[in-house]
Amino acid sequence: MIYEASTGGGVGLTRGRSIPGRLNLGLSAAQMAAALLIFEGLSQATAVWQMGLLMVGFVLVGNAIYFMLHEAEHRVLHPNPRLNDAVGTGLALFFPAPFALLRQVHLAHHHANRTPDEAFDLYLPEDPRWWKTLQFYGLLTGLFYVVTVLGGAVISLTPRRVLSRLARPDRQTSAVIRLLNPKVLFWVRVQTLGCLLFHVAVVWGLGVPLSWYVATYLVFGASWSTMQYLHHYGTPIDRKEGAIDLKMLPGLSWVWLHHNLHLTHHRYPRASWTTLPALARRDGSKPTSLWRQYLHQWRGPRLYPDLPATSSSRSASLESAS
Repeated sequence: MIYEASTGGGVGLTRGRSIPGRLNLGLSAAQMAAALLIFEGLSQATAVWQMGLLMVGFVLVGNAIYFMLHEAEHRVLHPNPRLNDAVGTGLALFFPAPFALLRQVHLAHHHANRTPDEAFDLYLPEDPRWWKTLQFYGLLTGLFYVVTVLGGAVISLTPRRVLSRLARPDRQTSAVIRLLNPKVLFWVRVQTLGCLLFHVAVVWGLGVPLSWYVATYLVFGASWSTMQYLHHYGTPIDRKEGAIDLKMLPGLSWVWLHHNLHLTHHRYPRASWTTLPALARRDGSKPTSLWRQYLHQWRGPRLYPDLPATSSSRSASLESAS
């Protein structure tokens, strides 16, 4: 089953009217074009400083692509579901990972947020602390990105019963495999092959040195991975309230589609990125310093549930989506 959190009552928004479809299509095209220009630059660069600038550029562009992909995962990139998923599939090529898998894993995140099945910063008494610590710091240092990228290939090539057996020692991985809808496995396989062919074509067609290409993705992956639990570390044990809004430079917040307003997003997961600032102001959100939260998360995992719980932690509204 794929899970999608509902917006809850009183949002004052309908998906069709609030989704800026044309704007999102234009931004998606610009983001993908910018990534291709960076790849072209990698093929022409002759100095290390040039490579460094291009890598920084891809950190900005690659994360922007992922945040637009995040809109597609919630089907708020475009009101037309088929076009939404088609553009999401194209954006996912640049990540690179199959859109069908990324969407399912992300919706499962909303379903299981801050529960033992999903909380990376918490461990149960029976959990091996060394494993949870290794897992969490792997997330902060980029290993999570490598695992996510390779995950599509592993799932594509491995029978589900074998996956379940291999994932059994790790609660989070087992939960993902358990929630994986068998109906999407065909598309996971097709899109994984598409990712492989796309990047072979880019490297071969543009003549990008493979070592620099891989290094660029690893730098991007480290930046992406270290932010993946930044918005959840140390937050209440609550599916909706277990997130935090963070302060970010206004320009960067717009480029990254206000992903820093993450508590607001969890409260209204079907609201378009363009509406998040207004919703945050309406709710009286008081964003926390991004850098303070970033440093705070390096304290590592803690015993579950050594955090404040809110009264709605068991009452998040869920609706299944096909």
